[in-house]
Amino acid sequence: MNIMKDKYKLIAPDIDELLRFFERGHHNPEQASKRLLDAVEPLFDSMRELVPLEKNNEAKQLWIKVPVGDITDFGDFEEYKEWGEVSTMDEFLDLWKEEYPNDVKWYLLTIAEPDDKTKYDFRSVGVGNIHVVNIDLRDGLLDEIRYNEDPAIALLPLLTEAARQSMEKIRLGVYNDEIGRDLPYEHRVGVIKRRDLWEACPEFKENDREGIDEPLYKELKDCLAIGNDTDKTGRLKEMTANDFFNACKLGYEANGYDVSGKTPAELYIRYSDGRDEGLTGSGHGLNAGPGIDFDSPEQWRDWYFGKRGGGHPWEIIPGGNSTHVDLFVLHDSSHIEFMHRLGKIDDAEYKKRKANSGYYFKVCGKHRTAESIKMFDLCIRYLHAFQICLNFVKAVKVPASYFVCMELTGLCVPEQCHTRNVKMLGKLFRAHEVIIHETRLLLAIIRR
Repeated sequence: MNIMKDKYKLIAPDIDELLRFFERGHHNPEQASKRLLDAVEPLFDSMRELVPLEKNNEAKQLWIKVPVGDITDFGDFEEYKEWGEVSTMDEFLDLWKEEYPNDVKWYLLTIAEPDDKTKYDFRSVGVGNIHVVNIDLRDGLLDEIRYNEDPAIALLPLLTEAARQSMEKIRLGVYNDEIGRDLPYEHRVGVIKRRDLWEACPEFKENDREGIDEPLYKELKDCLAIGNDTDKTGRLKEMTANDFFNACKLGYEANGYDVSGKTPAELYIRYSDGRDEGLTGSGHGLNAGPGIDFDSPEQWRDWYFGKRGGGHPWEIIPGGNSTHVDLFVLHDSSHIEFMHRLGKIDDAEYKKRKANSGYYFKVCGKHRTAESIKMFDLCIRYLHAFQICLNFVKAVKVPASYFVCMELTGLCVPEQCHTRNVKMLGKLFRAHEVIIHETRLLLAIIRR
């Protein structure tokens, strides 16, 4: 069990010690005490001038730089020797340098609060991938709490001091230059062109193009040139399980699976992950169930929007976490409801979007690029079959991207032995030039 010290300083070992309190789910309760709110508000005040993230107007991010201190800040040699971690002072020095090789350590600080507090109110704070504070203010504050808020209350003033230092650098116009010059490479995840990666690391080209010959590559470019924007993808008002199974069959055919003598449903049961959340009636355990009528739009709708979970019904070509292919069936309703409840769209726009909402497919391949492309390509080239199996009017002529949009995942970029897998939307493909990473390098701007 972690035991708190009497006093903490703005040094990396103390920050890390406090963050370790949250490693095993030691989070604040959603309803917090006034002590915790009083500790968190100065942090939000210190970052008030910082503009929110472009993709989330309720969140802000800032890099903070914390000194490592000296070896006495790291720990006590005699204690480490007693614990059996080291035997000599040289080993203790090596351990310190291994843990803190530089004079400073960088942390990505994230805060979030609603832009309109009249509807709901909360405060959230994260450091790196550790969630430190989550305060829901809709039900007020508690006089007595069951959880220990002391680690967060001790950490927040240190984060506030570090945030003020970074904000001052922004005001002086030196923050971005320092980030560009000094931020360690393990924190740099940005945007590059795939051809530049291939030129620097030819082995990546061989891996990325595995199973993709020139004809297939050309077909992919031709398909994507037509358009692969989710907003432009058509919608289906009704759907059945057999519609989904027929779409799966197209993918199996495209990838050379044996489809002879079996119905589309039987092919899905044979080749998919099997954890279908009660869709077919062939699952076990959490995925057991009687199944639904494969030709009934009503039963599909009840299953799709009903209480289900814990399975992988869209994993039609199984594999590990990063080695499978999904054929997702998506629907607009939840997003439209969410935007309406947030007040992002008014009643008129809500009704308009609801009237145009429906189902559509998304192909996602994780380290299964060739198989995903083949599936996507066959759906495009045999679109008339898609129209038939999806109960769509056969006479209607639609763009080739009408039912399907594509997403590929799985390219790793080396950054001083650091790699990261990120999702790549198919619409970003442009011949050899592929945007593969979402930029996380913060370019902070003070609101003028």
